[in-house]
Amino acid sequence: RDLLQDELISIILYGSAAAGRYVAKKSDINFLIVLTQPAIQSISRVFPLVKKWQNRAVSIPMFITEAYLDSSLDSFPLEFSNLRHAHRTVFGKDVLAPLQIAPELLRLQCEAQIKGKLLHLRGDFLATLGESGKMKALISASVPVFANVFKGLLTLKGVEPSLRYEDLFLAVAEQYALDRTVMERVLAAG
Repeated sequence: RDLLQDELISIILYGSAAAGRYVAKKSDINFLIVLTQPAIQSISRVFPLVKKWQNRAVSIPMFITEAYLDSSLDSFPLEFSNLRHAHRTVFGKDVLAPLQIAPELLRLQCEAQIKGKLLHLRGDFLATLGESGKMKALISASVPVFANVFKGLLTLKGVEPSLRYEDLFLAVAEQYALDRTVMERVLAAG
């Protein structure tokens, strides 16, 4: 705030720390920083802070302008929808709460993400050669990946996505008539 002063619009915490799933020494701390256009053009001013962030497990924040946010809702509907559902405004204006995500764009991105992730998951499954430890690690790594898409799927049904994986997976099973037992087994393995 001291460095950017009036050019700083928002500091927003998102990710596991905002969702109540932060694990010390494992999770990153993620921030979205919204700046004015002149501040973005002179972003190199934050170089002195980058080293401090890296030493404290704070990921380098995403720096954007409000204009970038508004013009990117069609390109990243799932990402901005998920940010809207799990964030905390630390300073300034909450630019995420009022976002209106077009349902048809969100549906298309969810479909593309699910299909792409399934392709990769099948290949990664084959790479485990059926070894139970490797399969369990694969399932564990897949839970947060699919959780992000599942939030979008629930949003499409008008259901506020839970921040807890268990509730999220079971709600998707219910809303989309999927086998609840499969979801429970995935969660137990992950």
